[in-house]
Amino acid sequence: MTFTDVHQLWAYSISQKAVYWLGYYRETPGNLFGSLDTLFAIEIDLLFLFSISRTAKVITTLSGPERYFKLFEKAKKMITDYRVSSYENTEELRKYLRKVLKSYRGKNVSMKGICDILTGKTKKVRGNTLKKIIMKKVVDIEVPSPIYNELIKTELEEKFDKSVRKLENLPHFERKLLFISTYMAQVGREKFYLSRKDKFKTAYELLKNVEEFGKYMSKRYETKEFVVEMVEAHPYVEGRKAVVRKAIDRMEIKRLREFVQRYIELDEHDRNLMDRFLRNYGRYDSVRFGIRVKGPEPVSVFAKKYRLKIQPTLLAYWCEDDKRVKRRLERILKELNI
Repeated sequence: MTFTDVHQLWAYSISQKAVYWLGYYRETPGNLFGSLDTLFAIEIDLLFLFSISRTAKVITTLSGPERYFKLFEKAKKMITDYRVSSYENTEELRKYLRKVLKSYRGKNVSMKGICDILTGKTKKVRGNTLKKIIMKKVVDIEVPSPIYNELIKTELEEKFDKSVRKLENLPHFERKLLFISTYMAQVGREKFYLSRKDKFKTAYELLKNVEEFGKYMSKRYETKEFVVEMVEAHPYVEGRKAVVRKAIDRMEIKRLREFVQRYIELDEHDRNLMDRFLRNYGRYDSVRFGIRVKGPEPVSVFAKKYRLKIQPTLLAYWCEDDKRVKRRLERILKELNI
């Protein structure tokens, strides 16, 4: 390893920490959005494809200053499309395959199959076929999107298997905490599979049997990615997980079960507000003010019921500027207090 390599890895580690603390302390990046830009640039230099894809997803789901317009556009191109399973056999793809397959001797795909692809006779190339051909041959970030997509899928599958094995070694209650904190820390959750009440409930209940949980979550790439994030999330998401854990770690087994049952029944719009409320609780957990903050009764009742500290809970409530949002939060807390 050269001095340059060591320097890049050191910069990568520092940048990851900066993005972690960004997620920990800030609900929105604001003028600190540059830390994500820096991380993204370092990951591209190091060809950390899976990390690039995750950072791209985070960047495109957050709002940032207009000066980062080019970054947003670049990040959009680096998001993995898990829905695609076959690709147009373009000249760009054939040119790249010729470059990495100069002396292909593999048995995964027949020579006739390779020739049909390289000559353009095959019009559509299946993702699984590309995986067998390219394995992990990547020379730079400017690879055709089908290659990039399938390399990310391959790495995700490997990480998913490792993550399931790690979950097997954790107590059931800790698996529950990881599941709920990861869900609450997600960004861009609008069309997420587990946001459906029945899917969320099924996955959560299967945590008591990791083998069954793994089978259930292995059916979709987005749920595989969620399992990976349970064990080791993107640093921005990991920071958000840490502040959520400050709240839910205080709940006893019985109270957590009760909270999750009622949380599942909320619609996704209300869940998002609840998530933000608990993240802000975690951010104020260690803050000491010279005065005591007051607030509506449902907020204090919620804190007492779920064993949260009163002052951080009230401060999290006052983080919401919009009166309509405050009223909605009070309604949600009343539902959870029943």
